[in-house]
Amino acid sequence: MLNLEYKITDWLNASARIGYETYTDSQKVRISQGSYTGGGISTVIGGGTEIWGESTKGSFSTGLSRGHSINSDFIINADKDFGDFNINGLLGGSIYYAFDNAIEALTQGGLTIPGYYSLKASVNPLKVNSRESKQQINSLYGKIGASWRNMLFVEATLRNDWSSTLAAEQRSYLYPSVAGSFVVSEILPKTDWLSLWKIRGSWTVSKTPAGIYEINNVFSVTQNAWGNMTSTSVSGAIKNSDIDPYTTQTFEVGTAAWFFGKRLSLDMAYYTKRMYNMIVYAGVSAASGYSSKYINSKEEKTRRGVEISLSATPIKSRDFQWDISANWAKSVARFTQIDPEFTEDKPWWQVGKRTDPVIINDYLKDPDGNLIHVNGKPQYSAYQSVYGYSDPDWTWGLSTNFKYRNWSLGLSIDGRVGGMISSFTEAYMWRNGVHPESVTNERMLDANEPGVPHYIGKGVQVISGSVEYDTYGNITHDSRTFAPNDHAVTYKEYIEALHKNFAWGDPASALDVRDGTFLKLRELSLTYTLPKKWCNVIRASDISVSAIGYNVLMWAKDFKYSDPDAGREDLSDPSSRYIGVNVKITF
Repeated sequence: MLNLEYKITDWLNASARIGYETYTDSQKVRISQGSYTGGGISTVIGGGTEIWGESTKGSFSTGLSRGHSINSDFIINADKDFGDFNINGLLGGSIYYAFDNAIEALTQGGLTIPGYYSLKASVNPLKVNSRESKQQINSLYGKIGASWRNMLFVEATLRNDWSSTLAAEQRSYLYPSVAGSFVVSEILPKTDWLSLWKIRGSWTVSKTPAGIYEINNVFSVTQNAWGNMTSTSVSGAIKNSDIDPYTTQTFEVGTAAWFFGKRLSLDMAYYTKRMYNMIVYAGVSAASGYSSKYINSKEEKTRRGVEISLSATPIKSRDFQWDISANWAKSVARFTQIDPEFTEDKPWWQVGKRTDPVIINDYLKDPDGNLIHVNGKPQYSAYQSVYGYSDPDWTWGLSTNFKYRNWSLGLSIDGRVGGMISSFTEAYMWRNGVHPESVTNERMLDANEPGVPHYIGKGVQVISGSVEYDTYGNITHDSRTFAPNDHAVTYKEYIEALHKNFAWGDPASALDVRDGTFLKLRELSLTYTLPKKWCNVIRASDISVSAIGYNVLMWAKDFKYSDPDAGREDLSDPSSRYIGVNVKITF
């Protein structure tokens, strides 16, 4: 990076900056004969597993990706006092350019010689992938701010971007922001208990353009599709060039106050975030020859939330100090407008409804809540329904630090309450027979007499009558009579029916959607700061030694074999506990 600054006057200066960043990533992947993993793994393009032909003969792939970006800008800054007033601002422009390309080759059909990891060992003709992308964003922006007696502040910004990923007609887009704050304590009588109190508010708009080449209609190329012949195919999506940037509009008001010499502080905020012009692939009739259309949806979503944080120093003396802080947050997003053409006709996609429903095909049940069986297996409803919501009811955090002379003990705890999360891990553990709770007498009977039905699921079966539903799955007529299920199946068959197979895009079964409530001791540290006379030996101003633990302890309401911390669980490993030592020396 190169940065140049020029001071024009004592209140006006100019600066120019240019930065260059580059990377190169070279990878090779070797898969041994007999490995369960597929016939090839994409190294630098896509990064996923690709199964081609025989998947147990091993594979080899190699790839190289590289790229660079250049970011340059020119800014003029001004900061001037006029008595009790201060005026500050800036005008600037920037150019951002990025270039990336990658190429990779993968063996196909296995390796001719086990353990010979070379592209020359490919049984079938090689699969070759390549990718190249370029993007440029030009920007002009400005900011103006003013303050009065350091207690009343106001600021406004305006930015215009031109993105190469959009069509010429939509390439230019403008977005502003306004913010202000007022230090109320400056006009109140001075007291010992109120140190500072301010209120604040802001309104801002941000925009995100379509991704690189997302608006372009392109062909996919497949080598050696028919013998040595190459094929091309058109995308299944109709691409539009008249795509506007995805837009968010955020409004926030809040207040913060410090008490008793800043030994106690409270910060509260309320915000709304309106999201519109969302760029989506909307489904279209198959009669068009396409499956989706790339559009700006007319749907609008608005998230409203509250955040509260509290900090305190209950004890403070010459040798001992105790600091503690806590935070709590809650937010919910709802539809404030639907797309009359592309929003699905579902009861949960309506104005006022939440945007985060967990949709499943629930088990069929009789009026008393018993599972309905057919041929001994539990049955799923043909209609989808809302089982819960993925956003947590609220999140929280607590951190504290005890300091005694040169010793310091700190810990941080946080967690979430509520919110439904699908457990892919446990669903597959059940389906593959490796879940600890699947070790039952019924499973032993399966092992002793393979294929012989022994297990009778708890529930009912229909012995007469019928049922009718409306478009949304509500029962309009029901003349069914029920009797206890008495049809035996193997335990394996029953478990596979009870837990759906996520691999082919099925939604989760009700048993595999769990409460995401958890508590985690995020960090625990013990620090000793060496006396100054010891630091002077090596001419250091400060030396400290810490023992640190991360992810020390976790408790989860419904998750036992994986970590719900990320808000989703897709065959993720259990959280890892890290314990280490940190030495910090400051000169």
